[in-house]
Amino acid sequence: HQRGTALAFYTAAIYVGIMVGYLVGGWVDENWGWRVAFFVVGIPGILVALLVRFTIDEPERGAQEVQAHKPDDSASLKETLATLKSMPSFVCLALGSGLASFSSYGVGNFMPSFLARSHGMESSDIGTLLAFGAGIGGGIGAFLAGWLADRIGRDNKRWYAWLAGIGQVAAIPLGLMALFADNMLLITLGIAGSTFFGIWYLGPILAVAQTLVKANMRATTSAVLFFVLNLIGLGGGPLAAGLLSDWLALNYGSESLRYALTIMTFSSLFAATAFILGSRYLLADLRKNN
Repeated sequence: HQRGTALAFYTAAIYVGIMVGYLVGGWVDENWGWRVAFFVVGIPGILVALLVRFTIDEPERGAQEVQAHKPDDSASLKETLATLKSMPSFVCLALGSGLASFSSYGVGNFMPSFLARSHGMESSDIGTLLAFGAGIGGGIGAFLAGWLADRIGRDNKRWYAWLAGIGQVAAIPLGLMALFADNMLLITLGIAGSTFFGIWYLGPILAVAQTLVKANMRATTSAVLFFVLNLIGLGGGPLAAGLLSDWLALNYGSESLRYALTIMTFSSLFAATAFILGSRYLLADLRKNN
C-alpha cells in the first residue's frame, strides 16, 4: 500500500545524483575539461555499487505481501512476457512511459547546448542552473507524485495513471517558459517546474506495474518497463531533437534548437494520452491478475 512512495523515494534519489552531477560536472568541465568531469562524476557510482554489493543483504521476495509467497516459486521469462502482453493497461502505461521519457530525454540532453547557444552561458553557470532547476524540481516532483498516488489512489488505482497524465500536460507550459523567457529566474523556474511535473509518471507507473503482477514476476516486469522506456526515450528522444534542430536550422539558424525543443515539449501530449488510455483497462487487469 506504500509502493508508490517507496519507488518515488528511489526516483527522487536519481535527481539528487543529477543535481550533484550538474553542479560538480559543470564546474570541473570549465576548469579541467569534460573528460575529467566524466571521471569525477562517474567514479562515486562505482564506489557506491561496491558498497551496496558487500553490505546489503538481498531482501526476501514478497515478504511484505498479505498472501504468503514461496521463495522457490519462480516464473519463466516467457510466462511473464505473456502475462504482460495480455494486459492492455501495462502495454499503454509502458508506451506512455517511453513517450514521456522521449520528451524529457530529448529536451534534457540538449538543454545545456540551448543555454550556451541562445543565452551565452558558461558551463559552470549552466551546471548550477540545471542543478537547482532540474535537480531540485525533479527530486521534489518524483517523491510527491509517488506519495500522492498512494494517498489518493488507495480506493481507485486509476489515479496512478491519471497523475502521470496530468503531470505530462502540466509540464508543457512551464517547459515553454524555460525555452522562451529572457529572464534567468523565469528560465530556472520553467526548468524546475517542467521537470517537477514531467517526472510525475515514473514513481506511480513503476508502482502500479509492480501491483499488476505477482511477486515472482516483478523484477522482469521492471526490466521490460525500463527497456521500453529507454528504447523509445533515450534511444529516440535525443536523436529526434538533434535531427529537428538540423532541419530547422535552414530557416532559424542558431535559434533552431529552441524550436526543436518546443516540438519535443509538445510530444508529452502523446504520453498523456497513453496514460489516460491505460487507466481505462487498469482496474480490470488488476482484478484479473491478483
